[in-house]
Amino acid sequence: MEKELFVTKYRWPVIIVCLLLAGVMGFQLRKMEIIADPLFMFPAKMPSRVNTDKIEHIFGSNNVLFILFEAEDVLDKGTLLRVQTISQELARTAGVDNVLSLFDTKNIRGEDGAMIVEPAVNAIPQTAAEREALRKSLTDNELASQVVVSKDFKVTAILLTLNLDASKQDVYQAVRKTVDASPGEEKVLIGGIPAFQTVIVGSITHDILILIPGALLIILAVLYAFFRQIRGIVLPLCVVVLSTAFGMGILPLMGWKMTLITAILPIMVVAFSNNYCIYLIARYQDLSAASPHLPRKQIAADVFKGLSQPILFSGLTTMVGLLGMIFHVIVPAKQIGIAAAIAIGFSIMTSLGGIPAVLSLLKPPKENPKASRNSLLFLDKGLRKTAEIILRYPKIVLLVSAFTAVVGVGLAMRINVDANQENLFGKNHPINRCTRLINSHFGGSQNLSILFESDVKEPRFLTKLESYKDQFQRMPGVGQVTSIADVIRIMSKALNDADDPGYNKLPETRDAVAQYLELYSMSANPEDFERLVDFNYEKAQLVVRINDAATPVVNAIIGKIQDIAETDKELVTFGGWAAMYAELAAAILKGQITSILIALCAIAILVMLMFRSAAAGLLSSAPLVFAIIIGFGAIGALGIHLDMATALITSIVIGTGVDFSLQFVWRYRSIRQEGVSCEDAVKKTFSTVGRAIVFNAVCLTLGLGVLILSSIPPLRYFAILFGVLTLACMFGTLIVVPALCLVCKPRYLEPVNLENRNQNPTRR
Repeated sequence: MEKELFVTKYRWPVIIVCLLLAGVMGFQLRKMEIIADPLFMFPAKMPSRVNTDKIEHIFGSNNVLFILFEAEDVLDKGTLLRVQTISQELARTAGVDNVLSLFDTKNIRGEDGAMIVEPAVNAIPQTAAEREALRKSLTDNELASQVVVSKDFKVTAILLTLNLDASKQDVYQAVRKTVDASPGEEKVLIGGIPAFQTVIVGSITHDILILIPGALLIILAVLYAFFRQIRGIVLPLCVVVLSTAFGMGILPLMGWKMTLITAILPIMVVAFSNNYCIYLIARYQDLSAASPHLPRKQIAADVFKGLSQPILFSGLTTMVGLLGMIFHVIVPAKQIGIAAAIAIGFSIMTSLGGIPAVLSLLKPPKENPKASRNSLLFLDKGLRKTAEIILRYPKIVLLVSAFTAVVGVGLAMRINVDANQENLFGKNHPINRCTRLINSHFGGSQNLSILFESDVKEPRFLTKLESYKDQFQRMPGVGQVTSIADVIRIMSKALNDADDPGYNKLPETRDAVAQYLELYSMSANPEDFERLVDFNYEKAQLVVRINDAATPVVNAIIGKIQDIAETDKELVTFGGWAAMYAELAAAILKGQITSILIALCAIAILVMLMFRSAAAGLLSSAPLVFAIIIGFGAIGALGIHLDMATALITSIVIGTGVDFSLQFVWRYRSIRQEGVSCEDAVKKTFSTVGRAIVFNAVCLTLGLGVLILSSIPPLRYFAILFGVLTLACMFGTLIVVPALCLVCKPRYLEPVNLENRNQNPTRR
């Protein structure tokens, strides 16, 4: 008597263990933290991050929060009163190191041969004449014009520099509260790195709480349309929910945070765990239809026996493929690879253990499962027609597929890698509207900081800084360039008449520079320059403001800095957010290529070991390569940037694609082992597992297509590319793989006793 399977003999313990494990891991979610700090994505030893940290510890943080006020005339009394009130209140806000507004910016002027330093707005004008006098003063003031007020006086800014250890979210919320507490007619926009990071947290939370459940509902609707059975909906839903809870629970358990990138984790788990469920339910329906009088335990056992090996093997290859992400330079990408691989392992256990265990408790469906087939006759006809075309023209099919791949490679050459954070929001989002105003009127929202070490008071060095400023300002994407040399030159205008030789020029001697600085310290605080020069005047910072943060533009500016560094030994290093994002873009491309190659190689080797054939690895990889090429071609054709989110999609598709191909090949081989001819084996494989593959691909494409409604553009692009790549995997599996089987006839797929059958053709 055949021994009863573990999953049916101990079905209740199996079900309880699955629920308990998911419950324990899901309980960890109470400790989940959402963080949007970009530094979390950069490895601690990444050069641009190390350099930025070094510069910030000398000159202070580069985290600047912009508060913009739009009005017909920002010199209106009411507007100025509002700006003054808010800036004074924000100066007392925890985490704010420095406030710069019209009332904090300095106006350096000369009076009777003396240097006078006073606020740019010393008093709020009461009359039209006073307002026009102030307008002229601000226009002539290089420290105010296009720094805290636009040339047309329609926008004014308050710039908050945060402490190095400040909570960006707390400061942002405090700013919002302060602004709301001082209402006015002006339109207020808040932007800058801290604003980006805070708002994106809300967007991630919204998408997780709204869109993921929406995706599940759509998937359930598609499952019902395919299976027409409640169990065909409930069981996959349970496995998906349990696996997602388990996978997400790994993050807080390991002390990892939820970021924009790790928000993709539940999508990955939904995709993979749904795969295994669909194959099991489809097999259950086939067995129920073929043998409706078999005991429920026997049907469940047959489902397990027929699919345990292919699901286990495809799951293992998927896990290996995902673990290739640990070679990615982006920290959250590594975490996703590990968490997703563990979650997939749990979903395999739950699918192979839990689903047969539950099915063994349920009575076989009373209705004929073929009823669902009658409602999808178009699918059966389509699969039969596809199989017939492949059987008739296998070589032509391969040639067309190869041509399509070549076109995909050509389109992929147009891909633009861009890690610019401005792409995280739509063009009309308030954050991006604020960014456009900053880029247009105030030099740019991002910066590159260049560190020099020298005798800063030397005219030679100051002249060099001015020369570099002229060079950078002629480059596309550069808004403003600022250094201590600008301040010294402004002082010369205050201490010299317009017709004097030294007017608007750097002093010719070091002593003269020192005298200028001494005169300034007599009228104002010398710490006003602490963001441009250190206390000992041995280190200086040249700040290049970027008004076009597209990665190719930033790379050109960085290239210029590197060229200067080759000949100027006083240029120590450079950093800043723009530099870090540019390096992140390069890391994305490098990590993408590395993780894909490692995953493909690991999967190919694993499949070779499974089937004990080198050809097996190549055959199983064919649809993956096809899908990756089509996916990258779609990215190039649609003009989608390869960024933090879209760069990880191939890791998901590799897992889906290898699952499709292994299920098809495994079923094809098992049919061939029964002595069925190649042609008939292809037809039978299409009519069985082929249907499940189509179900799977359509279900995931439609379900996760709900992310098109995401508030985050990269996730919308992710949804589009996920659909394209999933369907490409499906077509690659259903077209390329059978064509290769027919043309190449891999030996590992042939019946073991093929030679005997060749000698006795009647057995076919």
